[in-house]
Amino acid sequence: MSPEETIFCRALEEKLSGWGVTLPDGVLDKMTAFYSRMVETNKVMNLTGITAPEEAAVRHFADALNPFALSALPAGALTADVGTGAGFPGMPLAIARPDCRFVLVDSMAKRTRFLEEAVQALGLTNVTVCTARAEDFGRSRYREKMDAALSRAVAPMNVLLEYTLPLLKRGGVSLAYKGPAGMAEAVAARHAAQVLGGADPETTPYSLADELQLCLVVTKKVRQTSAKYPRRNGIPQKTPL
Repeated sequence: MSPEETIFCRALEEKLSGWGVTLPDGVLDKMTAFYSRMVETNKVMNLTGITAPEEAAVRHFADALNPFALSALPAGALTADVGTGAGFPGMPLAIARPDCRFVLVDSMAKRTRFLEEAVQALGLTNVTVCTARAEDFGRSRYREKMDAALSRAVAPMNVLLEYTLPLLKRGGVSLAYKGPAGMAEAVAARHAAQVLGGADPETTPYSLADELQLCLVVTKKVRQTSAKYPRRNGIPQKTPL
């Protein structure tokens, strides 16, 4: 194991143990392998601006595995990660939660190729990678079939719910990883949630470090979403609900 990988392992394990999160045997090794692949690929492709081992361990991996998200993700859930980017939060969760199935969705083929290669190299059998815009994916065969939909650093909540709620079956949950503005966004998104078949978004604050105050926004699907949502490509961003 390289010095960078050792630092990464220690930082991730320390942060998770502080939350009372224990990873099963072998999971930390796969997390480290994915981190190393991400850093190597980042030299030739802009995947992320966060590659230093301790910072990546906390801000990418530990964030994905915060205990509130782990407990909100139902057992055996069919889960979409909408706008997954470099694979967050979907990849760490897929490694840590082999009981769940994940569909990682991103519109950029370069990113999805990286993820497909990583999934194969890590031997993950519970991950599918899909190249698609969020609006198109919301009208795909997965519509109203998912138990959970994840998102991180994708869009404001009122836009994000138009991407995620149409995917969910009744009783499913949208889990949005948000920064300090997440609580205000959740309040502003109540109308969008109602229109799209969701309950009022609920927020849980958590901290990655003293200067990183974040929150998880959970929106439960309570009724079927109208067939007119999501609207055509680009409209949710231009004209939010």
